Formats: sequence, C-alpha cells, structure tokens
Amino acid sequence: MTFDAPAKDLLTDYTVNGRDTLKRVKWSIDCFKESFGGMRVTHITTDKIKAHVEKRMKDDLTNASINRELAVLKRIFSLGAESTPRKVNLIPYIPMLKKSNTRKGFFELDQYLALKGALPSYLKPVVTFAYHTGWRSGELLNLTWDEVDTKQGIISLNPGEAKSEEARRVYLNQELVTETKTPSGQSPSWLHLGLSSRWGGYQEFQEGMGDGLY
Repeated sequence: MTFDAPAKDLLTDYTVNGRDTLKRVKWSIDCFKESFGGMRVTHITTDKIKAHVEKRMKDDLTNASINRELAVLKRIFSLGAESTPRKVNLIPYIPMLKKSNTRKGFFELDQYLALKGALPSYLKPVVTFAYHTGWRSGELLNLTWDEVDTKQGIISLNPGEAKSEEARRVYLNQELVTETKTPSGQSPSWLHLGLSSRWGGYQEFQEGMGDGLY
C-alpha cells in the first residue's frame, strides 16, 4: 500500500463532510506527495518525515504552519489505520515543532473575573469557555450542542473544525458545567446562544477580549 491511497481517503472524507479546510488539506497533501508520493506506507519513517520538515523549513514556513501540515499527515495515518481492511498497520512517530509564534497575552484570574463581571449575561458563557479552554473565537462561536456530552461532562471539537486539524476534547469543570445550562432548560442549536449572529455582541466580545484568548 502506497501513501497515495490513505491520502486520497482523507480528501474523500473532507469532501463528503463538507470541510471548510479542504483546499488547505489538499495543498498539504500535494506537498507531502513531493516526498512520499508512490512510497509504501511502511517505508515512511520518522527520519523521512524529519527530512520533509527540514525541506519545508527551507521554504520559509513558520513552525505553526508546518505543524498544521503534520497534523494532516497524522490524520492520514490515523484514517488509514481505522479503515477496513487496514491500510496502515504502523503509524510512525511524527514529532511536532516548537511553536515560535505562540499566542501571548493570556488573562490572569483576577483580570478574567473582572472582565466577566463587567459583561452582559449573554457574553459571560463564551468568555468563560475562552478562559478555561484557550480555544479561538471561531472555534468557540461555532460550537453546537451536539458536540456537548453533558452526562460525561465532555465537549469535543472534531478534526477540520479546529485550526490545528486535530480533534480536541475538554472535560468540563464546575464553572463550565454551569455555563452549559440554558435558563429555559432547552438546548438551542448554538452553544453560545447564537452569539455569532449577534454582530454587536460579537464586536463587544472581541473588544473585551482583545488578543488575549484568541
């Protein structure tokens, strides 16, 4: 089995599920094909992946950009291992790079509490989630209730919805559990009560949070 087969499966998965990042994933796969196209999956080792990374670094890509490509590679191998019959029997270790452009400006607890106390009630839940998870505004505002398991206390962000292209899972603490309960007891489609459609509220959220929790 060559690399091209599981890579094609990932493109199919993104196409049928209507992923917004399909074009970026296709671009990443095209770059991987320059190194691994036609190569047997079993021959793609950690050393060869590191050689590919060095090549991409020479293309002046940031560590964060390369990590996003590596996340696609991880997903290719994972999808191949999950298929029946298996197209990937052994997933190579894929080391990620240290981010040189890590986001800065996270709130301290007292700053968070002061901001939350000053905001209107409909903005408090999204600020609470931003503080406890560190997720970006787009990831937070697009959360829907079908991604929340209130019984297990878990919120899951699927691959393709996260900027890193990797699935994420957050276990809810007591404050987050409180914020997942709507006053009426009924669950709207959007977790944060349609905040993304309330442009004035969204701008207020951006102004209040600044660059700290994006």
